[in-house]
Amino acid sequence: MAHRQPPEEVAIVAVVGVLRGYRDDAHAELPRVLDGSTKALHNFRVAMRRARSVASVAQDVLPAGHREAALGSLRLSLIHI
Repeated sequence: MAHRQPPEEVAIVAVVGVLRGYRDDAHAELPRVLDGSTKALHNFRVAMRRARSVASVAQDVLPAGHREAALGSLRLSLIHI
């Protein structure tokens, strides 16, 4: 019989995966944002808003330290512009 992860672990892995996806989406738009593309800026802002929304909704899923680390990762990727 296969080992099953506890539901809490599965939820954490899922939320972190979604947050990484939005971080990657935002990061991919940066070169076009810096070139002045308003569409890229819109896409960048949408990805950031979605990531913040997921982090907010997942506050009961992610332990506080992990949630802050994920949001910190989003902020750090902005600093490297």
